[in-house]
Amino acid sequence: MNRRIQITLLVLLCMIIQASVVRADLIFEPQDSFYEKHKDACEYVNRVYVVNGYGGETDVYDSPGSAEKVMTIQNRETYYISFVYTDKKNVKWGFVEDSQENGGWVPMDYMGGFL
Repeated sequence: MNRRIQITLLVLLCMIIQASVVRADLIFEPQDSFYEKHKDACEYVNRVYVVNGYGGETDVYDSPGSAEKVMTIQNRETYYISFVYTDKKNVKWGFVEDSQENGGWVPMDYMGGFL
């Protein structure tokens, strides 16, 4: 094969390689102090769940195991859970955020099946 054909084939191969599509997932990391300290222990779940708490609502806390409530969410509403943390008592906590970007941690026992 002569040198000119080799160079042409090489150029075509480079063009094909450059034209290939590259895809990647963008993972949102919450701006939350608890998450930032425990990110290695959090599992990325990326799912929407239905609230299913006792008494028709579920409290959302500042951090797993905290007594500080940051908001209350109503049953049958749907919320996106990005990360789940499992504490020392084996309780799973999901990070939830509302439309005003208020966020906190909710026990996953109160979140029903995911959509």
